[in-house]
Amino acid sequence: MKTPLLVLISMGLLVSGTAQARDVKADASFSGTEHPTMIDSNWDLIYASAGVFEVQGAHGRAVTHSLTEFTEFTWYGAPGCDVRALLVSQDFVEILKDGSMVFFSADEGYACVDLATGEVNGVASGIVTGGTGKFEGATGYWDMTFKPHTLASGLNAITGSITGTIELP
Repeated sequence: MKTPLLVLISMGLLVSGTAQARDVKADASFSGTEHPTMIDSNWDLIYASAGVFEVQGAHGRAVTHSLTEFTEFTWYGAPGCDVRALLVSQDFVEILKDGSMVFFSADEGYACVDLATGEVNGVASGIVTGGTGKFEGATGYWDMTFKPHTLASGLNAITGSITGTIELP
């Protein structure tokens, strides 16, 4: 079943402590939109989506920009997940009010559709790959859950939450 790329995520600020701490715990919620691009990194004719998200976490509000690509949805047959698309790639940058940035990259994830209800849900996880300002040299990991809402125009409205740890040098 070929469907337009639904989403992902993109994520929220993983920060829930101060940047002076060695490990900064993460806990945030996010909402925003994604739309299809002409980028297709694995040549399967399922295009990546670009997203912009508002994040609410311990440091207040922030903005995230993302690029996410999934595979085609295929039969999976699990309860609540009749069809599933696997995450091909996802990278995003979190921009804090002070101009500091945190860079994230996904290493696995998927989106599921429950054909009985039509609901779509997903998960992703990955690593922190660096940053600027107070997050220069950051590493770490994160986990995310998300729920896309596809609008008739092809625009996706997405909500979700993210948790993890940012490790500062």
